[in-house]
Amino acid sequence: MLSRVFLLFVLLAASCQREPQQIHVRSRTLLNGIPSASGIVRTGDTLYICGDDAPWLFAVNHSGKEVRKKTLLSKGFEDVVRIPKAEKNDFECIAETTSGELLIFGSGSSGKRNTLRIISPGKVEEFDLTLLYAQICERLKIKRNKLNIEGACCSEDKLWLLNREDNRVIELEISGLFKWLSGSKTFPPMQSYRLKLPKLNGVRAGLSGACILPGTSRMFFTASVEDKPDAVRDGAILGSFIGTIDLTDLKDGVRPQCRQIVQVKGQRLAKAEGITGHSTGNTIELKVVTDNDDGLSELLNLNW
Repeated sequence: MLSRVFLLFVLLAASCQREPQQIHVRSRTLLNGIPSASGIVRTGDTLYICGDDAPWLFAVNHSGKEVRKKTLLSKGFEDVVRIPKAEKNDFECIAETTSGELLIFGSGSSGKRNTLRIISPGKVEEFDLTLLYAQICERLKIKRNKLNIEGACCSEDKLWLLNREDNRVIELEISGLFKWLSGSKTFPPMQSYRLKLPKLNGVRAGLSGACILPGTSRMFFTASVEDKPDAVRDGAILGSFIGTIDLTDLKDGVRPQCRQIVQVKGQRLAKAEGITGHSTGNTIELKVVTDNDDGLSELLNLNW
């Protein structure tokens, strides 16, 4: 009996130490003129990209070329490329609603980062998210410094926000949220689900971006591994993962399928920050933006 128990223990230990599945980079493009890429969405033939310290929304073609940009901030930033860390809005993620608006969220990791931009044709609207982020922290029973929103995506009637600090996916009713931001006293229905993500060198991966595959209920996300002391300061980049889960399978403690991003030997490790994807036959084509904390950004092409 004891030998069987010991054998079971050994098998379980071995399974816990298995190397994660891998996903290989097919191609990569330097995003010239786009600093600190942090979020990406695909709309037709255009990729929209935000940067956490950039005062611009960038638009490129699927090759990452032909950069165009639109200001996200008030006057005075026309010649600014990167905003100093202490002053930036930390635009960490971008999502598209089913009606075509682009939502660009500040991370909420400090006072200046409690902001939302809503982009629609000919208009940029600004909302202060201080109360929203405070409500989220209160309902999740977490301290304010444990909120760091780094991913966002929309389904038909839901907004999904990803908190990096505890790998939690937050579900909000999107119509109710907009009403609440516009003055309604009724806070929208909210649920949350904590994901169990893999580790590298003993450091847990943290959620960093998300998208929903068009026409499905399947979420893809990026999770990067960074040896850092808190939500504000940067740390050594250890690697990144791409993961996926069906929204109907979300529950507390679920382990999504994850694959570690693998690059050509000798190339720098990418810190994956945002993801968008679409299906082509039996292949899911993914585009991921990376930021290595030095101002350089890349666009990675991968197949799932």
